[in-house]
Amino acid sequence: MRRIKIGLMAMALAAMTVPASVSSAQESEADAAASGPRVTINVQVDPGTGALSPLGQFVIQTFPEEAPKHVESFVKRASSGYYTNTTFHRLVPGFIVQGGDPQSRTDWRSPRLGTGGNKISIAPEPGVFPSRGSVVGARLPGKKASGSQFFICLADLPSLEG
Repeated sequence: MRRIKIGLMAMALAAMTVPASVSSAQESEADAAASGPRVTINVQVDPGTGALSPLGQFVIQTFPEEAPKHVESFVKRASSGYYTNTTFHRLVPGFIVQGGDPQSRTDWRSPRLGTGGNKISIAPEPGVFPSRGSVVGARLPGKKASGSQFFICLADLPSLEG
């Protein structure tokens, strides 16, 4: 079975270097000023041998003006190394890739994957819609319950709005 691990590092927008701007579409000065910190995800894969090999990386641009509390929580966790050596435990083609469950560090084959993560009380921040390429926090049961998990949308997902 293949195993995918992630490591995250938060990087302030001002600290970004030329390679980051080369790998993404050029943004206007207004867009750069309006957006928040970027989080770089380094992805490694274990093809079943127990040895991890670099697979690549991608950058998440945060928008604190749209979801200030959730962005703050995500960047804080990423900066502290919270997501290091966690796995993408749910991969659904054409739908989502989900990660951020701390249980995946020790037992990535557990049927309980997807149930872990520090439960924190952050009220929903409406207006953020799950569209292709967006990263959205995974909500735990309860009206104001969120946690460390997040998912990356592989398509527009209007059924997940609200």
